[in-house]
Amino acid sequence: MRKIVLWLMVLGVLLPTSCGRDKTRLRKTLARFETVQVIVPEDMLMIQEGKQRPYQLPDSIPILVMYVSPEECSGCRINHIMDNEDLYRWGEESGQFKLMIVISPRPEMMERTQEELTKSKFSIPVYLDVYSEFHDRNDIPADTRVHCFLLDGNRYPIFVGNPSASEQLNGLFKKVLDLMD
Repeated sequence: MRKIVLWLMVLGVLLPTSCGRDKTRLRKTLARFETVQVIVPEDMLMIQEGKQRPYQLPDSIPILVMYVSPEECSGCRINHIMDNEDLYRWGEESGQFKLMIVISPRPEMMERTQEELTKSKFSIPVYLDVYSEFHDRNDIPADTRVHCFLLDGNRYPIFVGNPSASEQLNGLFKKVLDLMD
């Protein structure tokens, strides 16, 4: 099953790309990323509906991570969090996965990012990587196409790509979830 899922992972990210060299580089990145267990720190700050809330992720449920690295514009990504509302609802209602939006802002942007998330009062929980633990402890590729990924119950990536980005990616994502049942 792991090989099938890896192939779907490669297809998921490569579908929107076209350059041969880029595909080769991305295949290598994905092959390496597939072997990395992602650590989800328990001391991130979860902000939902403008409030800081404690959280606990079930051990066995897959997690769809949408990661915003320190190199990305946190404010820009915050403006588009609600674009993921359908994905969040799907995960909550089906119980097949949890959506986890992780923002790892640069240290000088931490306070401002926290204020923006608190003011926004999103119904979708957002996890703020306050101590840069998610960023520092995980070897997430710099390529932003790899910043949305599904982790299995053991926290290994089994699908890369944003299911909301296209019907093709959504279909592949559904296939991966079905394989996990």
